[in-house]
Amino acid sequence: MMPKIKLVLGLSASQWWPVWPTSIALRIDMGIPWMNRAVHGFLNVGAVAACKVAAEDTSEFISTGVASENKLERSLKKMCKEGAYWGAVAGLYEAMEYGVERIRDQNGWTNAMIGGAITGALVSAATVAVAGASTDNYRGRVIKGAITGGAVATAAELINQRSRVVSVPLCQILNRPPVLKPLVKMDRVQVVAN
Repeated sequence: MMPKIKLVLGLSASQWWPVWPTSIALRIDMGIPWMNRAVHGFLNVGAVAACKVAAEDTSEFISTGVASENKLERSLKKMCKEGAYWGAVAGLYEAMEYGVERIRDQNGWTNAMIGGAITGALVSAATVAVAGASTDNYRGRVIKGAITGGAVATAAELINQRSRVVSVPLCQILNRPPVLKPLVKMDRVQVVAN
């Protein structure tokens, strides 16, 4: 099956044509859900990593005032290398999180933690194996990579969930009339919207 590619341009309701779109998305349907998520993660994070390198190198070119063909070539190679590396890590993470979600049949921060830990361990194992570290050092780095990957993925998921949080008065949640004079100033709680 051939992948289906769709370019999606997004405009907010307050904008009138002709203006630049506020969001541009490239959607690739590979026909397999976990592959779709892996490709999506690879493209998004790979593009961000390449842009990061481009911004850093542009800043260096501006500050030094020296831009040669050799430096430009080195910068392009670095953009491709960083984009491919971080894109591959993101694609692996997306595939792992999808697999954990399917196995657990639940969606939440726990999937992100487990997927991040597996990804961190695999990336650390591959990186350490290529570097040729000793067995004791290898085990320690893989464990540290798993812990770091799990922590970063969990934090990112919780921050992402926080952006979908709606603030609701506490009396609505408890189905009680509002208290006239609360002893503690806590009249709102946050509830995640479905």
